[in-house]
Amino acid sequence: MAHVEALAAKPRPAGSAAHRAAREYIVTALREGAGLGAEVRGAAATSTRYGLPYDAARVHNVVATIPGSDPSRRIVL
Repeated sequence: MAHVEALAAKPRPAGSAAHRAAREYIVTALREGAGLGAEVRGAAATSTRYGLPYDAARVHNVVATIPGSDPSRRIVL
């Protein structure tokens, strides 16, 4: 709950400094708090709202991996 409270403490509109700070907070919590290899992966979010696909926004996904015992399976959350 402490992480939820920290992230929900103030608004963080997409693209703002507060949004970047929240992303870094999550990465740091995963790396230092949970000992996971976390990274940020950038991508383009596309839309076809007006008929043709176009880049609607740049997005950043935080990805962390927890090693498992079965290399033939992956679980994504």
